[in-house]
Amino acid sequence: MEALPESGSAVEHRRWKRVAILGGVLLCAPVLGLIGTVAGMIMSFRRIETMKAPTPDDLAAGVNLSLLASLAGLVLGGFGAALLTIALVRLHRLRVGPQSGAGAAPWH
Repeated sequence: MEALPESGSAVEHRRWKRVAILGGVLLCAPVLGLIGTVAGMIMSFRRIETMKAPTPDDLAAGVNLSLLASLAGLVLGGFGAALLTIALVRLHRLRVGPQSGAGAAPWH
C-alpha cells in the first residue's frame, strides 16, 4: 500500500510544531543553568558552615560548579535563540516564497 502524499498545510503545521518544541526546550537552558548555580552555592555554604576557618579552596568546588552551570545555561540559551531565529526566518520564507530583490526584509 502506497502512502498518500501529505498536504502542504500538514507539512507546514509539522514544521511549526517542531519549531515550537525547539523554542520550549531552549527556554529551559537558562533555567537549568540557574538551578546549577543555586546548587553550587548551596554546596559551598554547606561545606564552610561546618568549618571554623574556611579557606578559598574550601569554596572552590561549589563556586566552580556555579560558574560552569551559569555559563552552560547562557551559552546554550544564546545558541538556541540564534537557531530558533534562523528556523523561524526559514519557515517564514517557505510560507511567503522567495523575495524579489537582494535587500528585501525577511519578515515582509
